[in-house]
Amino acid sequence: MTYNIHRGEGIDGQLNLHRIASLIQSASPDIVCLQEVDSGQPRSSMLDFPKIFSELLGMRHAFGDNFHFDGGKYGNAIFTHFPMHVENNYALSVNFDAEPRGCLHVKVETAEGSLDVFNTHLSFNDSPRLIQAKEIARVLPQTSTILAGDLNDTATSPTIEHLYSVLQDSFSAKADETGCTFPSNAPECRIDYVLVSKDIRVMSSCKLDTPEARLASDHLPWITELELG
Repeated sequence: MTYNIHRGEGIDGQLNLHRIASLIQSASPDIVCLQEVDSGQPRSSMLDFPKIFSELLGMRHAFGDNFHFDGGKYGNAIFTHFPMHVENNYALSVNFDAEPRGCLHVKVETAEGSLDVFNTHLSFNDSPRLIQAKEIARVLPQTSTILAGDLNDTATSPTIEHLYSVLQDSFSAKADETGCTFPSNAPECRIDYVLVSKDIRVMSSCKLDTPEARLASDHLPWITELELG
């Protein structure tokens, strides 16, 4: 699952980590990639999101903090039941961007072998996104690799097209499924992705679109079932 949690704040303006955790648990994912994760931020009651979600989900966690302000941290986090260790938290180019961005890379040990998982949140601005995508593409292994996150761009954009040159999309458009995940209460944009290396078989891929999901964040979660080996 990839999920931009909007700093834990729902479209009702309420900070509620328990309902986000409950929503995640309803899908029983093995690996969860979250974006817009706070730690020690005054705006989110000084809560340590990675620690709290780890406890609520009963999962191990890794946190890639990319932006330090107001005495706290902000970035991406990965959660899983599997053993894992952090490989790197890549700093992405910020020459044209006010907000530092990063890509968290962990190695997850599944029963079918090692899996490299990358979690990122690309720039909201056009100029840096393609640069950031190229930086990520350069460090991606060619096999057993997942790139998940809020890529802030459409599937026909140069940003996503560049990533398609090294990874396959987990989503195949269908008549009854647009893949749109934003905004959660009236989805009209597809900007949340799970991209995988070409040796991985995609079994299914869809958004989690429920009344609870439409309230808990300004994005809907995206879920992909994959077969390794």
